[in-house]
Amino acid sequence: MKTLRQRAHKLFTGDPGHAVAQDEGKLAGDGIVPVGALHELAEVENVSIIACGTSWHAGLVGKYLIESLARLPVETDYGSEYRYRNPIISKDQLTISVSQSGETADTLAALRMAREQGSHTLSIVNAVGSSIARDSDDVLYINAGPEIGVASTKAYSCQSLVLAMFALHMAKVRKTISSRPSLSSTTCGSWASWGSMSTSLLTCQE
Repeated sequence: MKTLRQRAHKLFTGDPGHAVAQDEGKLAGDGIVPVGALHELAEVENVSIIACGTSWHAGLVGKYLIESLARLPVETDYGSEYRYRNPIISKDQLTISVSQSGETADTLAALRMAREQGSHTLSIVNAVGSSIARDSDDVLYINAGPEIGVASTKAYSCQSLVLAMFALHMAKVRKTISSRPSLSSTTCGSWASWGSMSTSLLTCQE
């Protein structure tokens, strides 16, 4: 119950979505920079999301949102299966690794394979300085805090939120959503307002 209560607090005050530049596998000091500046998202032709367990379910959320908003084909794979299906990997692919601990062995091995074959890599992790974070080109930290229970609650919620922000950020970069869509009677807000929020969070602006 404690982690369930903490979940809402982390979503709205945990400041998820910090983008950190990587420099030869090491965190670049205070290098918090916009995700769009780290990689030409407009040139990405497809996205591959790699994860295990609960993180894989968050990856399914990411697949739906990226395809719906950024209009890019997305595949979501278990890390344990990705390496053995001989996937087609190119330099125009963005590989996203999702892991709470940042130490999931199958996800880490799949990430390294994708990077070795030329894919740009982005990790969404909770543990700062973890193996998956260090081996990725770029990192988005979910800042969910310690996950004590076996059932991942805070991490799943924060992973889903960061993937949603990233999907909106990518959609804005690729100009696949309008900056000022009209409001309908069935909506309480606009994708534009969420897009502005995602860009602000992803670039760590006040």
